[in-house]
Amino acid sequence: MLRKLGFALCVALVAIAGAADTNKSGFRSTEGRFAVGLPGKPEYTQEINPDWPAECKTHCYTYSTSFRAYVVTYALLPRQLQEALAQPLAENPKGEEVRYILDEVVKGLLEASKDAKIVSNELTMTQGFPSRKCKVKLADGTVLYALAVLTPERLYTLATATAASLDNAQAADDFFGSFKVEKPTAKS
Repeated sequence: MLRKLGFALCVALVAIAGAADTNKSGFRSTEGRFAVGLPGKPEYTQEINPDWPAECKTHCYTYSTSFRAYVVTYALLPRQLQEALAQPLAENPKGEEVRYILDEVVKGLLEASKDAKIVSNELTMTQGFPSRKCKVKLADGTVLYALAVLTPERLYTLATATAASLDNAQAADDFFGSFKVEKPTAKS
């Protein structure tokens, strides 16, 4: 089920030709409870996760420039998964149960793109949430940087892709560093 999120992300990236733009403005999703720096206003789509309850759609924001594509997705985790992850997230956020979910996102990226190769892959923390950051080289020469962030209610995935000749790890780090998970408000 989580592999489909990675697949959708990869398909969106491959379909978009994109480029680095350091003049990022802020984008905020109230419903998604996040903010991120993007070079402009993203396009929004959503997709139903057939293995998850109806309220657990994947929400996808994409933006591309001449040389780089940016994608931010999030999905509300099914209630049973939220309950199963509550203790592991609180007690051992880098433990086996959490790593499994984050690893599934990376597996999905690899399965969606034939002959893709992982260049780097690390378990880290983003704003106190467990995350998986990786760099993947696709068969066509595209370089993809991805960050999956697991919160108690949502799975966020960010990615940026560009041609190998324009590879810029700092641009990817800046994009990931601009991502902020917002706390729910009393009305949320």
